[in-house]
Amino acid sequence: MPNLLRPLPASSSRLGADFVDVGRFREVMKRHPRVVERVFTESERAYCQRKADPTLHFAARFAVKEAVRKALGRACAWHAVEVCKLETGAPSLAVDPELRTADGQYPVTASVSITHDGGFAFAVVLFDLSEIGKTLGVASF
Repeated sequence: MPNLLRPLPASSSRLGADFVDVGRFREVMKRHPRVVERVFTESERAYCQRKADPTLHFAARFAVKEAVRKALGRACAWHAVEVCKLETGAPSLAVDPELRTADGQYPVTASVSITHDGGFAFAVVLFDLSEIGKTLGVASF
């Protein structure tokens, strides 16, 4: 029988995931052209607009932002979270230093995974939390 793994303590981490229909997101962008400015930072807009299909990349970043909200357990300002890339090309987050979970904890580290295929985008965000996160911080702006 396989070894069953214990779940992480609830206070040490938070997980969020989101799934976006790219076609539906494309329609939202057509109906509400300002959504791009309201939701995405200047850097995110520049990155997506350099791509052959910007909407696909906007939808993927939207999925990350929604996954962050789910991991936090509360809404936050769209621009409080920026999806960026590490030198390796892996996705990462830059967050507002005041960003906290619903119970007041600060994210200390984050793992992000983004994928898109077949007209859908999916993202998963895992936060490590700590009350001292304000001083340790994830990358912030």
